[in-house]
Amino acid sequence: IHSLISEQAFIRPHPSTRRSVGQESKCAERAKILGMFRYTNLILSWHRSRQRYIISLMPIWNGCNLLSETAAVKHQKICLICMGMGFVGSESVVSGRALGIALLGAQLRANGYETDILDLTLDKEYTDKAALCSKVMNENYAIVGFSIIGPNTWEKSKYVIRALRDIGYSGVIVLGGFYATFEHETIFAETRQHDVDIIIRGEGEKTMLLVANAIRDKTDFSQIRGITYQIDGKTI
Repeated sequence: IHSLISEQAFIRPHPSTRRSVGQESKCAERAKILGMFRYTNLILSWHRSRQRYIISLMPIWNGCNLLSETAAVKHQKICLICMGMGFVGSESVVSGRALGIALLGAQLRANGYETDILDLTLDKEYTDKAALCSKVMNENYAIVGFSIIGPNTWEKSKYVIRALRDIGYSGVIVLGGFYATFEHETIFAETRQHDVDIIIRGEGEKTMLLVANAIRDKTDFSQIRGITYQIDGKTI
C-alpha cells in the first residue's frame, strides 16, 4: 500500500522501490506541484473490473500559489467560510473538505480579489463564534460568503451572521451551497431583513465573480442570473 501511495500521491517512495534518475526527477517535479495544494484526501476505492483497490488523490488548492504574481490586482477583500459540522459545540465530525469554497476562492483570486478561505474543520481557531466575528471585523472584508451545504450548517451560520450584524458588520453577506440553492426562500424567511444580502443558487464560480464585480463597481446586480435577494422585504 505504501508503494501505491508513493506512486499516486507523489510522496517519498519506499526505500525498496528503485527508480531511474528520470523517474526521480519526475517525482520531484510532481512533489513541487503537490506543494501548491493546501491539503489532500486519499480515497481508497474498489475497482470491480480490475478486482483491485485503487488509491486516488483529491487535491484542494491554496489558489494563490497556482496564480501568477501579476494576477494580484488589489480589489476588495473577500472571506469564504465553511462552518463544518464540528462548529460551536457540535460533537459531529466530518472528514470531507470544503472543495466548493476552494474552487470559488481560486476563481476570485485569479481575477485579482484578495480572498481568505476559512474551513472550520481545519481552521479550528475560528470555531469559537467570537473569534470568527473578530476575524471578520478586523480584516474589514467587503464580502463574506458562507457555504450552506445542509440544515445543520445553516443553523450554525445563521447565528454567526446575526452576531456579525449585531456588532456592526456592514459588508455584503452571500450564501451558497446545496441547501441554500433549494431552500433560499426558507432562509430569507428565517432571517431578519438585511442579515443576508444575496443567495447564489447552483454552481457559483461564475456567479460569485459577477456578484463581486457588481459590488466592487457599485452596479446593479439584479440582472445576474442564478441569485436570490430581497428588496423592501420581498424575495426576488
